[in-house]
Amino acid sequence: MKKKILLLVLLAGSIFLFAPTNKAEAAYWQCQSAWGPGKDALCTDKIQASSYSEAKTKCDAWCVDKDKCSLPLEGQACPLPQNFGCYKNVAGALCENVSAVNPDVADFKCKALCKTGEQCTRASEPCLPLKEYACTRDGVCEHIKETTAGRANAKCRAPCEAEPKQNQKCDFSEENVCTPEKPGPLAGTSAEDLQKEAASGLFNLNKAKLGTPVTLINRAIRGLMAFIGSIALVLYIYAGFLWMTASGNAEQVNKAKTTMVWTTLGAAIMLASYMLASFILGAIPK
Repeated sequence: MKKKILLLVLLAGSIFLFAPTNKAEAAYWQCQSAWGPGKDALCTDKIQASSYSEAKTKCDAWCVDKDKCSLPLEGQACPLPQNFGCYKNVAGALCENVSAVNPDVADFKCKALCKTGEQCTRASEPCLPLKEYACTRDGVCEHIKETTAGRANAKCRAPCEAEPKQNQKCDFSEENVCTPEKPGPLAGTSAEDLQKEAASGLFNLNKAKLGTPVTLINRAIRGLMAFIGSIALVLYIYAGFLWMTASGNAEQVNKAKTTMVWTTLGAAIMLASYMLASFILGAIPK
């Protein structure tokens, strides 16, 4: 009986000694290094520690400059960089996106883009896409690309306001339609309508129906082939006539043979050239 009790005591003691203790589970911590002018902070969220003190020790070991390293934050991921719009010269704004993890870094990066004398303003949102607007000054139309109609209008009217002249006009169009100085028969006609009218033959100026440059070259080659073919036929007839009237004259027979050989060779070269030219012209898009 005593032996059984002793065995039970020993078994209970071994279970108590070798049983796993409840340790704090290790968690992931975020740690950031200090940022400077135009420079994003270095960040890691892969520091694994079971306590704040352990995370602080690992964070200090990871940071290059320990005095400027942030305190570790448990369970927080590193902030992702986002785009901020940087507008140069607000009156006639040009916008460029700068990538930063926070607005303060975006401010530094935006100011770094400015040259001497320029004014740069950092926006909280990315740059707006550029749109095209029409500006007509004294009958001369130009297209302005800007982010908003207000900025494009200011850029369009700036020359007229800077140097006012008599009868000077600066007309702005949000629809990107130019205002002609003297309205003609095509005023207000869109490019798509003009293409349709040209295709229907209303404004067809190609009275000779010459077509594209490829068609012109093709026609010229065919005309040259017909001319050379006619010459070859005349030479064949001439060689045959010499042969038929040779009457045993060896010199005249040789001349006829030579004429036929050279005419045949020339016709073969002409045919090969025509095939090569047709292949090249066929490969060119019309």
